[in-house]
Amino acid sequence: MAEVADDLPGIVAVREGKDLRGPVLTFTPGRWKSFIGGIKDGESADPTARPPRSV
Repeated sequence: MAEVADDLPGIVAVREGKDLRGPVLTFTPGRWKSFIGGIKDGESADPTARPPRSV
């Protein structure tokens, strides 16, 4: 489970909750909002993913 710190001024920090010494991803609040919005809209977090083909 990821931990999100969105109470820091000008930054949103994300890390894996099971590995507290591991890397931290940082986003600007605007980029974080866009990222979460994309997930909610069904966009893939995988930039190599392709939409399903219509048959």
